[in-house]
Amino acid sequence: MTIELVDDFGPEASLRRQMDLKKRELSGEVIKVEMSSQELAAVNERIKQLGMLLQGQIRAKYKIEVVFGKNRTSRGAAFAGATSLWLSGTKFHGGGDEKLYECPNPECGALIFPHQITQQTVESGEFCSISLCGHCGRRWKSEETIGERFFKLTEQDWAFAILRQIQKLELNADIYLKYSPTDIRYQAMMEMARQRGGEEIAKARKNRGLHIYPLKNIIKDTKHGADLYKRIRTFINA
Repeated sequence: MTIELVDDFGPEASLRRQMDLKKRELSGEVIKVEMSSQELAAVNERIKQLGMLLQGQIRAKYKIEVVFGKNRTSRGAAFAGATSLWLSGTKFHGGGDEKLYECPNPECGALIFPHQITQQTVESGEFCSISLCGHCGRRWKSEETIGERFFKLTEQDWAFAILRQIQKLELNADIYLKYSPTDIRYQAMMEMARQRGGEEIAKARKNRGLHIYPLKNIIKDTKHGADLYKRIRTFINA
């Protein structure tokens, strides 16, 4: 079947937009992410409701992966990093995770799921990967969609940014943190791996100091009124 892309937000415009955003964020121009007290209260209430809904069957549907750049600090200076969103695999050992993408329509930004991405022939005759946004209904070449968000933020604002991202995932998400090779957490994990030797070294290098805040712990920590933003901030500073 041949389909027509129904918008004029082409790959060149999409690339310019994403590169401009990345340049602004990494340069430090975009360094503030805030949420009102009302927004935070609403998030805390929703996570409580999620805990009651899931009860003992707490296994996150999604995960957010955060990769921090060098110079991570809790002393008020902004540092760079990137976030990506994933549909968690159905296998209990963690395999099968599938990446989620955002609709590049500035008025939409909804998530595009794996089942909405297909290989098709477009009007020009080109055979390519096409992503359908289930929210706004637009079709995009998959190369135009947004798979990562780049930020340069203080640790306070990183907590807000992560919280906003997991809101897109209905709060039903584990949080995965990874670090720069120059980070003390990465180096500590590599040192432990070297002591064990063998495959552990390659595994540690791949995991980049992986630190996980699973949904079951998030629900447990907030069950009796703890603020989710503060818990995330504690987690990224641990």
